[in-house]
Amino acid sequence: MITAFGDFVGREELVSSLERMSEEENVPGAVLIEGQRGSGKKTLAKSLAAAILCKSREKRPCGVCSSCKKAVTGHPDILLENGGDKGVLSVDDIRRLRKEASVMPVESSRKVMIITGSMAPPAQNALLKTLEEPPAGVTFIITVRRREEMLDTVVSRCMPVLLTPLAVSDVEEFLQRKFSDVKKEEIRRAAERSEGFIGAAEELLFSEKSDCDEALKKMLQSTAKGDAVGFLKAVMPFEKDVASFADVIVTAGGVFRDAYMKKEGAAEEIFGYAAEVDALCGAMTSKRLAECYRSCEKTAARLKENPKMNLLLTVLCAELIR
Repeated sequence: MITAFGDFVGREELVSSLERMSEEENVPGAVLIEGQRGSGKKTLAKSLAAAILCKSREKRPCGVCSSCKKAVTGHPDILLENGGDKGVLSVDDIRRLRKEASVMPVESSRKVMIITGSMAPPAQNALLKTLEEPPAGVTFIITVRRREEMLDTVVSRCMPVLLTPLAVSDVEEFLQRKFSDVKKEEIRRAAERSEGFIGAAEELLFSEKSDCDEALKKMLQSTAKGDAVGFLKAVMPFEKDVASFADVIVTAGGVFRDAYMKKEGAAEEIFGYAAEVDALCGAMTSKRLAECYRSCEKTAARLKENPKMNLLLTVLCAELIR
């Protein structure tokens, strides 16, 4: 985890705004950070938490005060709730979080509650009561892939922060500076498949054959071929890894969207999985690509309802491969 806003590339305006609010002690009681996998939303949430509790009277987070150092190793006034193994917060989890929020800070004048796990509507409603009347000195930072995952009533009570994709050339340039000993060809490939996010590019760069990435490619290839057996072989390992599959299905939806746009002749940059996009375009009509995109969206929403994964994956296979 980093604690310096300056480490965020290509987001100068956002960094300046967050620094100013932190230094003026004017950060709202609830912040909603939206961004895809690898966009840096969790890192930004932790950096903002460090800035809120920083003891410096000037640049925040300073990275050198006792509070900033503890923000890296573990600060008693920063609570991180990720939803456990499944990455999903229950109503009971939110109730416990609300109780923690009502307790006075241990070392600082404020407390920060970071929520990175997903929440079904009942859990969001339980949180809403606290967001409507937040305890004094408490800031909630919520991270989501898409704000549509959240109830409008929750979104309306948060300051929105959107982490949009960077240009592939910017991602590539950053990686070349940071990893000068890595071959340029490998860096270029990682940047092109990163969908414009540095965190995703770094993960691809050093985990080129990661299980999730390989499984996603097999899913897409099997869909293009109409191979239900191959599709199920690719997805069934996720039966016990809901959190990873949540990232995979969101990315899959993005690939179907890109394939649809290319099929329709839209002049839009394809950030990654170009071979899979081409295969899908060649095998499917625009209507089917749109249907597959919606199936991925529905599946991502169903994950928040703690479903039986075996059944969910089987239904997804039936919807994508006809």
